[in-house]
Amino acid sequence: MRRSPSTWSSAPPPTRAFTSSRWRRGVFRVSGPPVERLLARHDLENDEALAHIEYRLGRMGVIRALEAAGFEPGDDVEIAGMVFELHPG
Repeated sequence: MRRSPSTWSSAPPPTRAFTSSRWRRGVFRVSGPPVERLLARHDLENDEALAHIEYRLGRMGVIRALEAAGFEPGDDVEIAGMVFELHPG
């Protein structure tokens, strides 16, 4: 009986393309090429751009990771040296 190639090996589990941690009370750091590129492309002073960033961070799993570390809406987030309040939802 011949086995299919999928039974010989499995794909490695997906890895996060970012890291997140509590920096100090009410401030969290996120780093990694995808999130840093996201911020580099948008103006943090523009409300529509911030809404888009929050949406993309949610889709990337960043919000979930921050919440697991104790993040609450309105806490500051630092990405690529830029600090801003994050209000997901």
